[in-house]
Amino acid sequence: MMAGSIIYCCLLMLVYTVPFTNSQQVAYVAFSTQRCTTLGVNEGSTFSICAYIVFINGSQSLPIDVSVHFRGINGTAKSGIDFIYTSIDRTFPAGSVPILNTSCVMIQTIGDMIVGATKTFTVRLSTNNSQVTIGDRGIGASIVVNIYNIDVSTVVMNTSTIYVNQNVAIVPICAVLTTGIVSTTISIDLATTSGTAMAPSDYTTFSGTVTIPANSIGICTSIAIVDDILVEGGTSNFTVKITESALVTVPANRSTTVITIIDIDVVTFGFWANNPSTVLEGSTAVQICVQIMNNVIMGIPVIVELRVIGVTAKNGTDFISPSAINITFWNGAVMGNLNCTSIIILQDNILEDNEDIILSLNSYYRYVNISKTSANRTLTIVEDTDSVTLGFSNNIFMADEGTGAPCLICTQLLAGALEKSIHAYVTTGILGTAQPYVDYIPLNLADIAFTSGASAKLNSTICINFTVIDDHVVENNETVPLSLSSTSPVSTLQTSSTATVIIYDQMGYVQIGVTSSEFVTEGVNLTAIICAVILDGILGRNVVVLVNLMSFTADPGIDYEAKSASFIFTTGQQTGDSQCFSVAIYHNVIVEDTEYFSANLTSLDPDVIISQGHGSTIITIYDDPDDKITFGMRSSLLYFKETDVSMPICVVLLSGQLDKNLPVGIVSTDVTAFAYRDFKPVNTTIIFNSSVAQGQSLCTDIYFIDDDVVEYSDEYFILTLIPIDTVHTVIQIPQAIVYIEEETNDVVSIGVSYTKYNVYESLQAIVCAVVLNGAVERPVSVFASSTSITAAENVDYQGVRSYELVFPPGSSENSTVCLNISTFNDTIIQPDRTFSIGLQKFDTSVLLSGSVSTVVTIKQNPIDRIVLRMQDATLIVTEGINTSVAVCVLLEATSGNLNRTVLGMLTPINSTAKEIQDYVIPTNIVSFPALSVVGSPPSCISINIINDHLVGYTDFLQLLLLSTDPVVQVHSNFAVTTITIYEDPNDYIEVGMESVHLNITEESSTVLVCVLITAGTLEDSVNVTLKTYPITAIDGKDYIGGEFILSFSSGQSMSGNNSQCIDFIIINDHLLENDESFLITLNTTREDASIVKVSSTHTELLLTILEIPPSDSVQIGMMPLYYQVVEGEQPFVTICAVLYDGELGRDLTVNLSIVNSSLGETAALFGLNYLLQSQTLTFAYNELDSTSSTPCTNVTILDNNILENESYITIGLSVASEDRLVVETAPGMNQTIIAILDDDHDIVIGFDEPMLQVTEGINMSIFVCGFVRSQTGIWKMNLSAAIIQTDGAAKDMEDYIIPNYKITFWSWRTPGSTRWCVTVQIIDYNIVEDSEELTLKLVSTNPLVTVVLKSSLITVNITEEPTDYVNIGFKQSEYIVYDWINSTLQICIWLSMGLLERNVTITVVTETAHNTTAVPSVNYLPLSENLTFSPNGTTVLCINLTILVDHNSAEKTLTLFISTEDEAVHVTINRTVVKIESQPQSPAPLTPRTAVIAITIWLLLLLLCCLMCLIFCLFWRKKQKKRKKVVQEGVLYSNHDSACMHQTDQNNGVEQISVHVIKKNKVGIELLRIHKIQDGASLNEHPSVHQRKGCTAFNMDGIELLSIHERKKTTALNKDGMELLPILNRKPSSNGVTVKQGVVELLPIHKTKGNTSSNKAIVNKGRIELLPIHERTGDISLNKNILDRNDHTVVQDEVKLLSIHESKACTPLNKDGVNSKGGTILQHDKMELLTIRNSKGEASSKIHATETNGTVLQHGLELLPIHERKGISPIGQWWNEQKGRCHVTN
Repeated sequence: MMAGSIIYCCLLMLVYTVPFTNSQQVAYVAFSTQRCTTLGVNEGSTFSICAYIVFINGSQSLPIDVSVHFRGINGTAKSGIDFIYTSIDRTFPAGSVPILNTSCVMIQTIGDMIVGATKTFTVRLSTNNSQVTIGDRGIGASIVVNIYNIDVSTVVMNTSTIYVNQNVAIVPICAVLTTGIVSTTISIDLATTSGTAMAPSDYTTFSGTVTIPANSIGICTSIAIVDDILVEGGTSNFTVKITESALVTVPANRSTTVITIIDIDVVTFGFWANNPSTVLEGSTAVQICVQIMNNVIMGIPVIVELRVIGVTAKNGTDFISPSAINITFWNGAVMGNLNCTSIIILQDNILEDNEDIILSLNSYYRYVNISKTSANRTLTIVEDTDSVTLGFSNNIFMADEGTGAPCLICTQLLAGALEKSIHAYVTTGILGTAQPYVDYIPLNLADIAFTSGASAKLNSTICINFTVIDDHVVENNETVPLSLSSTSPVSTLQTSSTATVIIYDQMGYVQIGVTSSEFVTEGVNLTAIICAVILDGILGRNVVVLVNLMSFTADPGIDYEAKSASFIFTTGQQTGDSQCFSVAIYHNVIVEDTEYFSANLTSLDPDVIISQGHGSTIITIYDDPDDKITFGMRSSLLYFKETDVSMPICVVLLSGQLDKNLPVGIVSTDVTAFAYRDFKPVNTTIIFNSSVAQGQSLCTDIYFIDDDVVEYSDEYFILTLIPIDTVHTVIQIPQAIVYIEEETNDVVSIGVSYTKYNVYESLQAIVCAVVLNGAVERPVSVFASSTSITAAENVDYQGVRSYELVFPPGSSENSTVCLNISTFNDTIIQPDRTFSIGLQKFDTSVLLSGSVSTVVTIKQNPIDRIVLRMQDATLIVTEGINTSVAVCVLLEATSGNLNRTVLGMLTPINSTAKEIQDYVIPTNIVSFPALSVVGSPPSCISINIINDHLVGYTDFLQLLLLSTDPVVQVHSNFAVTTITIYEDPNDYIEVGMESVHLNITEESSTVLVCVLITAGTLEDSVNVTLKTYPITAIDGKDYIGGEFILSFSSGQSMSGNNSQCIDFIIINDHLLENDESFLITLNTTREDASIVKVSSTHTELLLTILEIPPSDSVQIGMMPLYYQVVEGEQPFVTICAVLYDGELGRDLTVNLSIVNSSLGETAALFGLNYLLQSQTLTFAYNELDSTSSTPCTNVTILDNNILENESYITIGLSVASEDRLVVETAPGMNQTIIAILDDDHDIVIGFDEPMLQVTEGINMSIFVCGFVRSQTGIWKMNLSAAIIQTDGAAKDMEDYIIPNYKITFWSWRTPGSTRWCVTVQIIDYNIVEDSEELTLKLVSTNPLVTVVLKSSLITVNITEEPTDYVNIGFKQSEYIVYDWINSTLQICIWLSMGLLERNVTITVVTETAHNTTAVPSVNYLPLSENLTFSPNGTTVLCINLTILVDHNSAEKTLTLFISTEDEAVHVTINRTVVKIESQPQSPAPLTPRTAVIAITIWLLLLLLCCLMCLIFCLFWRKKQKKRKKVVQEGVLYSNHDSACMHQTDQNNGVEQISVHVIKKNKVGIELLRIHKIQDGASLNEHPSVHQRKGCTAFNMDGIELLSIHERKKTTALNKDGMELLPILNRKPSSNGVTVKQGVVELLPIHKTKGNTSSNKAIVNKGRIELLPIHERTGDISLNKNILDRNDHTVVQDEVKLLSIHESKACTPLNKDGVNSKGGTILQHDKMELLTIRNSKGEASSKIHATETNGTVLQHGLELLPIHERKGISPIGQWWNEQKGRCHVTN
């Protein structure tokens, strides 16, 4: 069969023209493709070329045999390389006819896997027969064969990701061939696409065609990376992609390389050089600036952290600043840009040293550098002139001569505070009356140190010891003067710098106390003796000591004599002498506790000291032991029933009187009744006290236990009285016998202890009866009988009949009585058999309960058994060899007669083999027929073994033998057969390296190496190893090598997921070097060697690391990058070239040049500011230690005498053109900037004088002038300063105007002093005001201008214009008032003209002399009142004049007068007259005509009122009918404004509720919402919940929301207080007007004028406040100031209220929650909520009272009245529980 077919380019002509005739030719032969000259075939195919007879001369067939020769001729295709063909002859036999007979040859083209162009060769047809012509009309003798190349090469990017630094000039991009051999050039399209990196700012766009040369493995090109100075702080990326073209296919997953550009630009920050290093304390604020130090442009915002650390200065005391301040530099910031912040410097008024603040810069960004030379600064706060005041703490110090202890002399810090130590000194004077070294030790500059931290409030007192000498001389008090001095900067107060010590003499004293305590017994000792004794001292005069008796528990006059006394000790008495007196002790017959009273000594004599430890004594009175109390049991014989829960037992006090608590004990003793069974044991104490009189009793309860025990008869126990106080207690009736009557219905419940019992043949069955409940104290019996079920009586077991089981006394719950039943043995293996044992009873006290019978099962004798076992413990099979295996079971042993079939079951356990995949078990049951014996053939099953052709390890199948027959056992040692299933030895997996050679670059960082599965499928996981071997690359230096494990998991195969890969790390050492390589070999592990094979052609991978210039280069830069120098202080600056990155292996020369062109006016001038010749610097390479030197040069700084701004020199670094590929300048490091600071003659400025005076209205302006000085030199730029207002009450644009705040000092001024002035315009608005001050401060706006501190401030005093005034006077000149009742006349004064900016005061008084006839205090109350008009206040002020009743009819007048001392007040109407007139005369009597007219008018008005009422009632009735759109059963039709009738279901007594009017508030929130009206019914998708016949609304959840009705009784709210629910099966409460839900009384409603809820907590179950709605008008219940929000809360002035109401007299809310008018509710946060008014319109303040005025209480607080409703239902509003605790304030 031909593999290929001939491709024809021409069709065979079926009808053709006979060629020309040649009589000598027999035939014409040609190729069958004679109409074409070429033929095209694909390489690797087989095709045929045929020749046929075109024409036979003179015959229809060939007369002879004709031979032709097919010959192949090489063209670009070569025989044996591109095609296989040998020249061959073919013969047309005689008889062949044209067209039909052909002769063919087969030609095969070779597929070579080489990608190339189309190749050609020629097949030529010839013959040696002269009678045969080859071809037809010149064609058909040869044909050219085109072999089309169908091989396509796969091209991929050599890596998926490349990371490059921004300063890398170019990035190599390589496309490599992974399949096919290229014999010709191949073109591929390559293009870049921007990602976060953009062209042309970050890279140069590439889009074009690259050509892979013939016989190469790939092609590389490069992409240019654009370096900039833009700090972007991260990475950006773009993509390079290749696309398919002719002869090339590109896998989608490896068609791109993402190039990530790492921004390495670093911005350097430092402190601004001009930041101040010192600041004066109290300078308000100091500005600290941070500067960009290097040549970069910020592309992103960067935060620099300024850390402010107080070293000796304290944050909050000396300065105010956050500890860390974030300073942000935004996009576009460049070198030299400043960003500043302020630190507030405080004036602490503390005496201290200069203090330091450390400022440091920090940043956490990778791309931010902090200049090492400018990262830290110290800011010193210079101390100002703070001082403190010292003084003595007291003017007089007292010293006691006799104590021997030194006196403390204290000094005190009276004002100020310290943060450093200061010293003061105390010195004693000589002008006192005390003698030094006789009365005291003198002080001479005794040092007192006040330490840091002391202040007038803290640690302000320091004391020293002043030693006083006791001379033992009785003498007058003596004095010692003290003085205080100090050399520290303090001011000592004159009144506190001196003090006096007074030494007072301690004269002799005597110490007196009482003797030891006294003990007496009542009735035995009649008196107690009390003595006082002199404990120390001698008396030289008489002294008196008083004795007072004080009662503790003893009562004076009852227990002892109530008296007082005094002891008189006389002259000459001394230590040990005493004085005594006696106190009578009274006897009573009352039993009482030991009692006490005390005797206390006191003395008014200053020389008598009452001993602290002996100043009083205790007298103890013991009770008479003969006082007795007699007790007894109130009853000696008691009868109770067993069912009694408890009964009292009483003890009576028979005789005696008590004055203390006296206990007596009661204990119980068991006789026939027992504690814990019949009663609770008694062991208690009854305590009698003084309130119990003779004959009275105290009782305690005893508790009985109904034991439900069957007993014989009644039982008893004994109670006994036990005396506790045996001295005073007598027991007369000591015992009581307590009888307990037995309950008649006590029974005991008995049943069998278990319902089932199993017993083996030949053993006894034990059947037990058990007490299930109760107990017995006498014998009770039950009877047992047997009944056969499947067991045969007397064959299988011994039967019983009415066998008595007796429970003895004491039996209780769980007590058992049993009987034994024998079973009989046989030798037959048979099933279990059963019989039962049942109970009967004849005792009425016995109750059979629970189970009353037991089923006994007779089990087969365990010695009668059958034992099965597995025949084989192990079996071995191999996949592909064994297709099945037999597993057999043997009959191990048997006893008895096997009279039935025995079955066993085999089940797999603990197997690694998988059913269906590895094996199949057709059946798992084995069987042995009846009568089988030991030695019978085994019973076997067959297991089919499946060959899955998966590569894995040996599997195991374990089969466990089980038996479900109870008489069949399995031998425990032979119950399992393990089948080992070995893998097919022909199954294995083959792996190989994906590639045998890879080229990578150092910048690749990693290379992905993959291992492929080339044959097989895995069933288990296997491992292979990859191990590296160095060739020219070095492990650890060029790559990370070692041995690595790759794991292939189960399921991976050649056709599916067939690869596992690992990334090898490539190290970029940045050295210039040759290409390097290392080898990776693929091996199997020892464990998996049997099933894993390594491909012989792909066992190794050669990895070559390509060195592509300029991948390794060096970076150089300048040092320092920035340098600041002061001219004249430093003659030169050294600058150096530095190797920043990379290593050099040779000398390198770089160039320096001046690049000042961009600096403009700030550029330093050559020859004026500096000297430098452009020159070269050379890095000298040292081959010995492979290091390079650092070359440097100097820049000379010139000093001139010109005042100028700082100037700059920029020195640039560049490299020669031949080194630019391998040498680059580090970004931002390629130049040095030198700042030259001027040291020449700064100018100073200041004000001429500190104060100026100006008068408003007189002086229209004033000149504020100052000086400017410069010692020598000139300045070549304009300098400036400014004036600012720092203090004063004067206001800009109101009191003054400064047209120009800026002062300019023009350039090129000559040396010396010059003046300047600024105009201040004074504004007069004719306003009455105080004089004002304006303080101006002169500040510098140029660092070259210095303001003299003492001349930096000037104060301008603006005096008020004397002609400014206001007009004030009475608003009326005359008032008229009547005096028939006491009244108040309001008289007003007004400011009629002028403006105020200060207060003015006038006085209004009543005059008595000026045209006054009214008498003070008779006709009016005199007054004298001051009124003050204030700025922005009212222009009218009023006072009240009180007019008194006077029955004198004469007219009276009085005058009020205005006076003032304020010159700015002009009084216009300074007097007003008040005329007081008497009561007017009575009106004339009413005439008849007038009366008729009045009555007629009243009747007309009454008729009009009735008519209006009638119209209103008709209108109201019509409106109600319109609202009630009701069908048959009251269903609601309208969902907006409708109602339906109230209905009652009389069948179940449930009162139905109709639907009421729906109202909406202002914001459209439905107050009472009804859901989804359908077909006239108010139901939603859910069925009716309560099956109402009336009008009911439901919500979306099918919950009945509310029924709104027009009842005159009650309604309720649901749990959340938002909706109303119908009331189900509830009857009205007792008061008839409220409804209870649960136990909570809810709320009355409708016409409840006289009946209100008495419940004090009107809340529902959800604790939501239930509130009524106040008297609505129309459709809303809101007043004008209350807004309803969407959350159904109401606010007034942003305060949530309690309810929605329309109060007719709401009290406005104030800010502090205080309402002086009463009736206000406050929340717990004191915010005023509502004014509460009752139905009478009165503000209510009642707390706990409910009156018949329509008032509701909540939590005891009066809330809101309930008015008569007109069909309006209440709405509960949300009320937060936290705000539910209200208060009422009056």
